[in-house]
Parts: sequence; structure tokens; C-alpha cells
Amino acid sequence: MIGLPPIVVVATLGVAWFAGLWVIASIYFYWQWRHYTRQSWGISRACRGKDPSARYDDVWLDQAIFYAIPVFRIIARSAEQHPTFIGMELWSVPVPPVLATVSGYIAFALLAVWLAGRARAAAEGRLAIVRTMYMLTHLAIFFLAYIGTSDITPGWLMINI
Repeated sequence: MIGLPPIVVVATLGVAWFAGLWVIASIYFYWQWRHYTRQSWGISRACRGKDPSARYDDVWLDQAIFYAIPVFRIIARSAEQHPTFIGMELWSVPVPPVLATVSGYIAFALLAVWLAGRARAAAEGRLAIVRTMYMLTHLAIFFLAYIGTSDITPGWLMINI
């Protein structure tokens, strides 16, 4: 915990001591997907700034699809109600499975629209190749981590790496 403000260390240890490690694991479970998505979005924006072809990209759609797969999967993971995460007890928000299904349909509809836009841009010779490849790898990793694994811990590890 080197580099953390002492209040953060004390608060974390206090929560773990008085409430239990499940609170830390549960907070981290929800924090980590947002953190990694946000961090990846920042890298995507840096790629966009270096590619003149990216000026044609629809930033709203790019951001919507960038978050759609991770949001869909965190909702779906919540609906699955996994009992543990990284070896610790986990509490997750109770989500009706139908909400996970609807969010999946929305995510894949956005993905289809985004892919059609990428195909159109390629046909017109204005595809931002580096940014498109970066976004595809982001989507693939989140897809594999959250859909290709049934256990949430290896999925979390996949996103970390």
C-alpha cells in the first residue's frame, strides 16, 4: 500500500476489520470494470488524437459501444450472483436476468451499428485503422473476459493483463 494516503489505508483496513473482506471484494468488483474501461477509453482517445482519419469518427457512438459491452457484462455478472470473487465472498447487486438480456441486445445492436460505420469508413478510404484496431481489441478482451469465462476471477485477471 505504498503511495496511498494513510487515511485510505486506515479506512480500508477498518472496513475489512469491522464489516468483513466481502465489502472490499464487492466494492472492488464493481470499481474494477469501470476503472479498466475508463483507462482504456483514455488510451482510445489518445489514438484518436494521433490519427487524422479519426476526425470522421462518431465520438458518441464510439463511446457508447466502448462502454456497452462492459456495462452489459457487469449487469449480467450481477444477475448471475457469483458467490465469490478472487477467493473472497462477494455480494453483488441483485439484477433481474431480463435486464441483463436487454442490455445485451442493446450492446450488440450498438456493436452492429459501429461495425457498419467502420465498414463504411473503410470503403470510403477514411478508416482510422489504429484506433479501430484498438477498439476491437478492447471489445474482444471485455467480451472474452466476461462472456468467454464462466468464473469471474479469471475474467478479471484477463482484463488486468
